[in-house]
Amino acid sequence: MPRGAVKGLRSLVSFFTSIPTGALDLDSAARMFFAIPLVALLEGALAFSATAAVRYLSTPLMAAATLLAAHVAITRALHLDALADYADVVGSLRTGEEALRVLKDPRKGAFAIVALGLYVALFIASAESITASVLSLRSLLGTIESVYLWSLETMYIVAALSPPEPYSGLGRKFVEFSKDRRRIALNCVGVALAAALCFWLAGPITLVSAPASIAVALIVSRDCRKRLGFANGDVLGASNEIARIAIMCAIAVSIRWI
Repeated sequence: MPRGAVKGLRSLVSFFTSIPTGALDLDSAARMFFAIPLVALLEGALAFSATAAVRYLSTPLMAAATLLAAHVAITRALHLDALADYADVVGSLRTGEEALRVLKDPRKGAFAIVALGLYVALFIASAESITASVLSLRSLLGTIESVYLWSLETMYIVAALSPPEPYSGLGRKFVEFSKDRRRIALNCVGVALAAALCFWLAGPITLVSAPASIAVALIVSRDCRKRLGFANGDVLGASNEIARIAIMCAIAVSIRWI
């Protein structure tokens, strides 16, 4: 692998996780954004390790709480902060410059608090259902990997479908590089291979992840264009966490029937 690609991948991991890789270059990370499936598999493996241990030592509820705690630790709650910010924008019913002022306000409003409360409740409820229903460690690994794969992939889809922010923010380069046709093709290959791995591990239950991810991506992309006129880092981060809950709830509902 070329040295630039290695630096980019290390920077991408540092940017989206709490793992110290010794590299944190924004431009390099943005150029390697198409490799987000690799980051997703890494995050999923770490989250699975903590959850699986608690699942066999305690109850499904404790395993669900551990999964949430592991997720926060692995991601530094970076995207949860974005979810809170974007929730305030949605709740304000404002558009254009007024919506951007709400988004950039460091104070969290009532809608941010409600959104985070709902997130925690739905996360715990769906994770408990999943950890209680999935019998084997192999299936649990594949299911958690599928959740991480498609929630992070949602960010790439939103970025590819949306205009970049008109100022020099953290998300601008990610959105710009996501539109390159070669990078889109590489991303599609990576997602397909990672999805095949998840299916091999956990079976048909992983097939509900992609439709949920794509639906959220289309909704968020349309919404951010209407409210802000562009997608920035907060929009991408919010789409990640919204998709995560949508995917987990879809799996929790479907797991009894698939």
